[in-house]
Amino acid sequence: MGTKFVLEETLDFLDITPNQLAVATDIRPNTIYDMKDNKTKRIEIKYLNRIVETLNDFAEKKGINKKFTINDVMIWEEDKG
Repeated sequence: MGTKFVLEETLDFLDITPNQLAVATDIRPNTIYDMKDNKTKRIEIKYLNRIVETLNDFAEKKGINKKFTINDVMIWEEDKG
């Protein structure tokens, strides 16, 4: 399988919408939606950094005691076959 985006699960956990994340990160909403839907072909590292930082900001504001990392945005899965 390779790289898989898991952003949807993280957004659900934080109870925020892709659009809220897009506005807070100043990243185009289509880019965030493509990541959420696992359709992204490439992404800039600065965007990943901004997303992780913003997820942590949302968590802090909501009183959630969790530190988000890149693994809460994307993971790598070995092919099953």
